[in-house]
Amino acid sequence: MKSLIFLFLIAFCTSAFAQSKIATTPTTELYGYYQKGENVEEAVFMAEEYEALMARQGFTFLRTDTVSKSDYKLHWTKKYEGSVMQARIHYQFLIPYFKITIEDIRVTFSNGEVLNITSHLQNEMVRKQFNSLYEMLVQTLVRLIDPAKTVTKEQFREALNNLDKMPEIKND
Repeated sequence: MKSLIFLFLIAFCTSAFAQSKIATTPTTELYGYYQKGENVEEAVFMAEEYEALMARQGFTFLRTDTVSKSDYKLHWTKKYEGSVMQARIHYQFLIPYFKITIEDIRVTFSNGEVLNITSHLQNEMVRKQFNSLYEMLVQTLVRLIDPAKTVTKEQFREALNNLDKMPEIKND
């Protein structure tokens, strides 16, 4: 019973901190909860449509670490005027939610210099580049899936940190 109450509190806190339908703050880990009636197969179909859309925009990708059709990693690549952007993203379409994790984004410039974007997010210029790539690599897919709600790992962590501030639930 206590574990059921704990799960309810986590869900309640999570929903309280996720004010909008789609979390807009760029993050390296995003959770999305399907709308009523949606399922994993529909989300996977939308992900495949998204991959085709990105390919038409000049992106190439390689599917790796495939656990199943609904749990895999994509290595995205796009060339920009002599530079190459590479991103490794883990997609997990589970029941009743999906999870998108940006594992690594790096840019190799024409002079050979490499910038690991995900390791330097405290730098304002790098953060702006990450935000732009996040919009393209994550938010576009999320809008296609059209979840009931999304929550960033930061919002989830904040909800867990505030569990002690929840009113006590007493068993009768």
